[in-house]
Amino acid sequence: MRAYVEQLSPSDSAVAGAEDVFALLCASDAVVCGNSTLIYQAILAKIPVALYGWKIFDTYNAQIYTSTMPIAWSQEDLQNVLTQVFKNPSYRQELLARQEQFLRGYSFDGKSSERIAALLRGISQKKGDTMKL
Repeated sequence: MRAYVEQLSPSDSAVAGAEDVFALLCASDAVVCGNSTLIYQAILAKIPVALYGWKIFDTYNAQIYTSTMPIAWSQEDLQNVLTQVFKNPSYRQELLARQEQFLRGYSFDGKSSERIAALLRGISQKKGDTMKL
């Protein structure tokens, strides 16, 4: 896989460690990602994502994402996906549109802790009401 990526971009690639990953994503043309929260950062950066390096038994999580972004189970699949992303502008736009649609079910307002706390309070109150019956 590295040889293929280097062939696509021999002098213009970066490897992230402790760097600002979002800034690297914004400077990228595409992202190849395993099962990681990096998927969401790449989608927020409006970069096409190709999934690769997943375990064959990780089918549940794969099902969540495969309607949105392609998953490559082999190096040949990955090569085909990346070729489409870089050579077919309509395919690239389709992926970006699907990724944007995927995020519509999420809220990035910084209030997730409050929503979870309210949900848990609601559940505990309902359990308390049930016990009184």
